[in-house]
Amino acid sequence: MSSERKRMIYELSVGLTVIVALVIVAGAILVLGQEAKLFSRKIVYRTTFPDASGLRVGSPVTMAGLRIGNVSRIHLPTDPASAGIEIFLAVDSTYAPRVRRDTTATPVVMQLVSNEKAIDLTPGSEDQPPLAEGEFITPRIPESLFEKGGTIADRFEDIAADLGEILGAIRSGKGLLGKAIVDPEFGREGLDKLVGTLEEAQTLLRRLARGEGLAGRIVADRDYAEQVTGDLAAAIAGLRETTERLARGEGILGQMTSAGEADAFVGDLGRIATALRAIADRLEGGEGLAGRLVADEAWGERVAGNLDETIAHLASITRKIDEGQGTLGLLVNDRKLHDDAQLLIRGVRESRVASWLLRRYHRRGARAAARDAEAAK
Repeated sequence: MSSERKRMIYELSVGLTVIVALVIVAGAILVLGQEAKLFSRKIVYRTTFPDASGLRVGSPVTMAGLRIGNVSRIHLPTDPASAGIEIFLAVDSTYAPRVRRDTTATPVVMQLVSNEKAIDLTPGSEDQPPLAEGEFITPRIPESLFEKGGTIADRFEDIAADLGEILGAIRSGKGLLGKAIVDPEFGREGLDKLVGTLEEAQTLLRRLARGEGLAGRIVADRDYAEQVTGDLAAAIAGLRETTERLARGEGILGQMTSAGEADAFVGDLGRIATALRAIADRLEGGEGLAGRLVADEAWGERVAGNLDETIAHLASITRKIDEGQGTLGLLVNDRKLHDDAQLLIRGVRESRVASWLLRRYHRRGARAAARDAEAAK
């Protein structure tokens, strides 16, 4: 193959490569241009934000979720009297009629980590006039965007700082975890205690599974558990009934808990205490028989001695009666004598002569008693 032919093939290859590259670049430009509407006419508007962080030239301008333009310029005024950062918005002329007097511009976060933002325009109302090119769009700054927050990166920085402090404390042996890491003996001791606790827990669980103890029986024996549950329910029901009866004022405790009855009960207790105090004062002062017994020890001893003697005599008399001594003893113990006395009394009642004599002597005794009474006057 001649050198001329080789050179032609080489030039043809280079030409084809350049053509293919140009086609690819042109296609990419067309695609990107169609998406960003690079070749459409733009209408530029102005707005101001207190902070342009997250915005750059080319940042999207959206309306109702659709991209309608981009940021064409970001300007920091050199005049100290000027407030904020001036942002120029290039909007596709197709959507310019939707930008009206009541349209507002709001910065919205697109990427939390990088804090990349876009500017969202609200569609204007039909009764408001459209804005002309170069006119000002009222900004609307969400309170949380610049005043409350920072970026997620700032949050990560704070978290990293906190983690650094925690790790530093652990390395220096502070806290339980730090001491366990720095002091191996302490770590082994803590681990042994943890293992012992787990073993005790396992032993307890095994006892429960075998039905040992009250809790184990409740777990293992369904009938017993139902019985215990029923008893608890009955006890709770009884307690509820008791409290309800107390609330209704039933019974002594219920009456004591009611307002009027409680006051009356307290009053009665006060009067009883007063009476007991008066009795105690009288006893202490030696008034009455009980008071003299308490206050006069010698007299009390004499009374006690006489009482002992009287009780001894009564015991002797009752013993003699029980043994059948004397007339009264015979009457009590000898049934035949008792029956004979009954027959005698009955015979006297049935005898006219005896009855007449008894009545006569009874009247004579009554007249004698009357004369004695008259003489006494």
